[in-house]
Amino acid sequence: MRFPGRTERRLALLFVLVATIPLVTSIVVARYLTNATLFLFYNPEVVGELERSLSVYSELAQTMKAGLRAKADAIAAQEPLRAAAILRDGPSIEQELASVFRLYPDIVSITILAPPEDQEVPGQESQGKQPLDPGDSLEQRESSNGEPELIPIGYRDRGWPIDEVTERKLEVIRPLDTRDRAPILKVTFAAPRAMLDNITRASEFLREYQLLGREQRTVERWYLRAYAALVGITIPIAVLLGAFLARQVTRRINTLVQAIQDIGGGDLSLRVPVEGKDELTFLALSFNRMLGELHESRARIEFLGRMGTWQEMARRLAHEIKNPLTPIQLAVQECHRRYDGDSKPYRKLLDTTREIVEEEVGTLRRLVSEFSNFARLPRAELHEDDLIIFLREQKEKMAFTEDSEEVASQLQGVSLSWYLPEGPIQVAFDPMLLHRVLNNLLANAAQAIQRGEQGKGQIRVEVRGESEWVSLDVEDSGPGIPPELRERIFEPYFTTKTDGNGLGLAIVKKIIVEHGGTIEASASSLGGARLRIRLPRAGTPASLVALSHSGSQSPPSSALS
Repeated sequence: MRFPGRTERRLALLFVLVATIPLVTSIVVARYLTNATLFLFYNPEVVGELERSLSVYSELAQTMKAGLRAKADAIAAQEPLRAAAILRDGPSIEQELASVFRLYPDIVSITILAPPEDQEVPGQESQGKQPLDPGDSLEQRESSNGEPELIPIGYRDRGWPIDEVTERKLEVIRPLDTRDRAPILKVTFAAPRAMLDNITRASEFLREYQLLGREQRTVERWYLRAYAALVGITIPIAVLLGAFLARQVTRRINTLVQAIQDIGGGDLSLRVPVEGKDELTFLALSFNRMLGELHESRARIEFLGRMGTWQEMARRLAHEIKNPLTPIQLAVQECHRRYDGDSKPYRKLLDTTREIVEEEVGTLRRLVSEFSNFARLPRAELHEDDLIIFLREQKEKMAFTEDSEEVASQLQGVSLSWYLPEGPIQVAFDPMLLHRVLNNLLANAAQAIQRGEQGKGQIRVEVRGESEWVSLDVEDSGPGIPPELRERIFEPYFTTKTDGNGLGLAIVKKIIVEHGGTIEASASSLGGARLRIRLPRAGTPASLVALSHSGSQSPPSSALS
């Protein structure tokens, strides 16, 4: 497994920080908000105030109950009532109870209970029996002592029921005597319901509120545990994701670095893969574009260097060939002129020799002239102008020079079509040299159609505008160019014609290269060949470079006289 590089480690750490810092910050903020939220629901100061308020209410209630118990004790302490109850004297009990109601108007009812006279109390003699609290309720008394059911021996109420909305019953039970089987006094008072209910609700609310306070820390701990678990899950995911994304980035960077190292070795044909839609994608596109421009520039430089070498060789060759041509021709003519003998065979030999020599000397002179023209080929002087206007002029004036007259004669019987856009297209070009290029391509197309012997042929000239380039296509319906020869036809002295010298397309390519453009051969939809010229639009980087080199070097000097 490859150890991550420094950039990968830094990017992975960056992803971890980007993922962790907001999370830790959110934990701190969430803890603060949780505490603040819980503080809104549970405030210790509120608990203290509630406890103090409840204590006041409780004291008030206890005071009220103590007062009721004191009244019950006072009633139970009345000797006439006690005596009547012990004797079970019904009329006396009723009389005494009526007097009690007159003294205590807040009494709802009074009941005197006693066990039946003929019933024994089980366990009466048992020792260790716990004494009863005088404030115990009747139910507590029965359950504590196991005494039998009591029966009422006296009862009186105020004559109307209590108001359930504003009043509440409170019962106080007091024994009328300390002896066993003594009667019991049960007094029911009417107490204010609001105060007692408020005490009950306050007690319940205080218990719930205190429970919330006890659960506050539990909730906070659970929040912290949940966030801690989230941090524990997020950090490994951030590390893995950061490592993955960092490797994707560094892999593409390493590809660029490796490509730069290979380019340093001279391999300009290398291209880096274009992936994604980010800045590295733009960098890869720019890098590939730069490599393409470098490759084309090197190819131009190499081609122009070869052409310069061929021009120098053609100049010297033309000079070496031209010098002996005239003496050779003059010598043969002098031999033919001075012979005055009668030998017909010899005369015929002289005539044939002179004809052959003059014919070959003429061929060599034409070759020398072509070599001289090639050697004196001027360098392009570029000026920005409308290419469409120039081509329309070429269309109308095919007989502008002798070369154009020759081309016009070759186009006899050939259908020539022009497809030019309406709008202007500004291009930096040399009108004279571009005229020569166009004539050469049209002449080659016409000759190809004639060699094909296909009857009336077609030639199409079409211009297409692109974003930074302009393409000029010259297509014909001839036999076409074999794919294996489409690169070699632009080399000097390479030709497939029996009467050609192989300089025409080489000169065309040199002119186009000096314009900052390219030329290539391919198959045409007409069935023959298509030669496509691409020239840079005015103002583009390629056009500016071509303008900067325009006329910077003078054409090679010729030694031809």
